Amino acid sequence: MGCTAEMGICHASELEHVFGLPVLMHSDDMAFSESVVKMWTNFAKTGKPMDGTAFKWPRLIEAGVADPVSKIKEINPSTPDHIIEKLFAKTCDGFWRDYFNEI
Repeated sequence: MGCTAEMGICHASELEHVFGLPVLMHSDDMAFSESVVKMWTNFAKTGKPMDGTAFKWPRLIEAGVADPVSKIKEINPSTPDHIIEKLFAKTCDGFWRDYFNEI
């Protein structure tokens, strides 16, 4: 989708999986794409992406926490409860912290 390896995962990179392109092309990502299509379909039907099982969205910013940091819920079906914390600590947050410390 126009992204290079240096860019990592780009905006809208999930769309090919959401619409089943790997399934149509019989690629290595076929099983993952099937899972993503199922999660999106379940969410559209019921509001619960994981086959009606309890699904709890993480809080993006914890109230009352000294260092509130965004949390990201991973959509990998093999780790559905995995929440990524401090995702930008080394990139964006680290850049700005280092930038202001050098001034």
